[in-house]
Amino acid sequence: MRRSKEKAFLLVDLYSQREAVAQHVRGWRVSSVLEWMGQFGTIETVPTYDNDGLYVFRSKWGMLRTSFYLTEKRGLVVMSPGKFHSYQAC
Repeated sequence: MRRSKEKAFLLVDLYSQREAVAQHVRGWRVSSVLEWMGQFGTIETVPTYDNDGLYVFRSKWGMLRTSFYLTEKRGLVVMSPGKFHSYQAC
């Protein structure tokens, strides 16, 4: 969800833009972050045993897929093979 005083932000690749995305959405509710990201691709919820906010983002531009956690408590955690990058987004 774009706020009126915020600069435009084009999300193409969540993994490579993870720090900028976290800064851009800082202070937003999880639902607002997911709505905003949905403008730039599809978001799939990954079922987990405790429904703890695991998603996959697929960019409209190419087939870039990135898994991430997004919860009010943990913020944004973008995953890559073998590494976890945690940025407070909410």
